Amino acid sequence: MNFDNNEIFEKFGIINADKIDFQNFNIIIGENGSGKSRFLRAVKEYYKQPDKYSVVYAYCPNISTSYQPGHEQKLDIPLKKIIIDNASIDFEDFLKYIEIHGYPFLEELLYDITLSEKYASVSKDDKVIKLEQDIILIINTLLNRKISFSENKIRLIPPQKTEDDPEIKQERSVLLKDILPDFSPGELMLLYMAIFIMALKYLNKDKMLIIILDEPECHLHPKALVEFINFLKGTCTFEQCWIATHSIFILPLVKFNETIYIRNSVIQKRNRSYFENIFDSVVGNNEAIAQYLLSSWLFQYQDFVADCFILPQEVEKRNLNDEQLNKFLIFIQANKFRSNEPFSVLDYGGGKGRLGTFINEKKKQKGVHAIKYYIYDKYLPKEEQNPSFIYLSTLNKKSFDCVVMMNVFHEIDIMEWDTTFKEIHRILKPNGYLLLFDVITLARGEQPFGDTGFIFLGEKQMNELFRQTEIKSIDMKKGDKSNFFIITKQACGNITQETVQSALESLKDDVYVELDHYNSLRKKLAHSKKTTDQDNPRKYAFLSQHYINIHFALKNFTKK
Repeated sequence: MNFDNNEIFEKFGIINADKIDFQNFNIIIGENGSGKSRFLRAVKEYYKQPDKYSVVYAYCPNISTSYQPGHEQKLDIPLKKIIIDNASIDFEDFLKYIEIHGYPFLEELLYDITLSEKYASVSKDDKVIKLEQDIILIINTLLNRKISFSENKIRLIPPQKTEDDPEIKQERSVLLKDILPDFSPGELMLLYMAIFIMALKYLNKDKMLIIILDEPECHLHPKALVEFINFLKGTCTFEQCWIATHSIFILPLVKFNETIYIRNSVIQKRNRSYFENIFDSVVGNNEAIAQYLLSSWLFQYQDFVADCFILPQEVEKRNLNDEQLNKFLIFIQANKFRSNEPFSVLDYGGGKGRLGTFINEKKKQKGVHAIKYYIYDKYLPKEEQNPSFIYLSTLNKKSFDCVVMMNVFHEIDIMEWDTTFKEIHRILKPNGYLLLFDVITLARGEQPFGDTGFIFLGEKQMNELFRQTEIKSIDMKKGDKSNFFIITKQACGNITQETVQSALESLKDDVYVELDHYNSLRKKLAHSKKTTDQDNPRKYAFLSQHYINIHFALKNFTKK
């Protein structure tokens, strides 16, 4: 995304704001006086549209988080009205309400959230249960403290304990309001910040949430800071998040294009020296610190390989810019299917229905409303299935206009490729298609459910595997992170053990060339003692494990 009104940033003395491609999550780096805080104030000014945005703004160095019981006062104005009428209420103002009104303020806030339209579709009891789950998740994730709800009161359970422990029931189960004075400033800030974000999100459901934080590392232990950033990226739903920081611990948590480096009020372009400049602005020219932190690249490699001992994690989170889901929409709208004719889609290995949820959200668009959606996933336990969708236990009685595989192909055991795709050939209607969506590179390692490791085929190998002269791709663009292939019904029936072996041998040659390039880069950087883009070690680990997986996969054919 780009800012279309550069005058606001120029007013705050920031240059190049209109020339940089920003992301939904952005980390701003720079030395003291570089312009980070002014940039954040400009962002806040840019989104000053109360009817459209809810803005969370916090200048953390000025925050003095403490809890002093005994000053509780009844709110003169309902809290819900305060939040809704002040869509850009600052976090500091929120803390002042807590300071004046104490724990009753939090109780009223949580009560108002349970009455919000977020919970309108469930019963009152279920609303309370859902809210309790949200609070438990926040406190457990950010504070490593477990809580329970009993007699409409929030009770604290000490770390590493369970509710069944008699010691807790008799001595240590205490009301949250009674333990708040013992919370550290950092713990209180995390708790209040998370609840504040939740309040704006739920009570202003029709407004987009913008989070702007200046130096959140104040008051926080680095581990707590990491947990908070992970909470924002993984649990909290927002339109955009902007964080200015001096903390080296945040950098490994974000992608290269999610960093913004400001020097002398100028937003720097992402060039070859970009990462080294960021590193220098945070650490400085200190050889001992640099060498210690550079060891993190070794960790990136080891971390990827360690993940190869873990089964795949399902992707449930989606956003408006999900390229795989939007490519599916492009196919549906551009295909020969008529918008007034129903057609069936099988989500093969569809898990909890990420694609189905997307389809439901797009029902009003051309062609989408006519989709009959089904899921087949032999590895998903029945108790984890999404009750909103139809799951098939077998594929004997159905035929489909379209079968979709999203991030599934690379997890299928190569010895099952021919039987899997011949089965898909059988269930596809005469003019049906198989859509294959798969990431180009794994960010984290994994061990698929099958015996062989992950295998990712390129377009050349797909042609060899399916004996299809030209595999169609869906609107590929520079920077796409996934491959998108359209396979005809006829091609699905062409796979044999011979085409599988041929595709793997071709892939092994191509991966070796790429691996050799990264190996040369690795040696060059090692001798130069320079830092590297954090994606390089993971890419090298991916290619190394990918090559190993292909090598062992081919051994299945040499045994015959």
